[in-house]
Amino acid sequence: MTKMREIKFRAKSKYNGSWYVGYIAESEGCADYLCIDGEGVENETIGQYIGLKDKNQREIFEGDIVQYQRYKKKNYEVYFNERDASFGLRYFYDSGYDYPGMAFSEGVGYFEVVGNIHENPELLTKEPQ
Repeated sequence: MTKMREIKFRAKSKYNGSWYVGYIAESEGCADYLCIDGEGVENETIGQYIGLKDKNQREIFEGDIVQYQRYKKKNYEVYFNERDASFGLRYFYDSGYDYPGMAFSEGVGYFEVVGNIHENPELLTKEPQ
């Protein structure tokens, strides 16, 4: 039997700044925003779990900043590419064109989550290098 991919989300609380991981739901108690496990969250911070863990077994979410540590240490944003319906790393390839999903084909052993775009945007590698 094939195991299905776990689908869950992470977002920052609208009230106390804590991060919640779980399933998104709309409810009467969450008017004008979504809830994760009953906690109202900031909609712009919602990121989906990409189904992979970094070299430290930490779950990787859309919006995370991961450091690639194979040749040179560089930081990249994990994002969802709607055109190709896959997760990728923004500006991972020198050409500036992203090949979604290909960045992770080398294995997650070269990646470490170092922050996220909401709390640590200064960690990003801004352009192809």
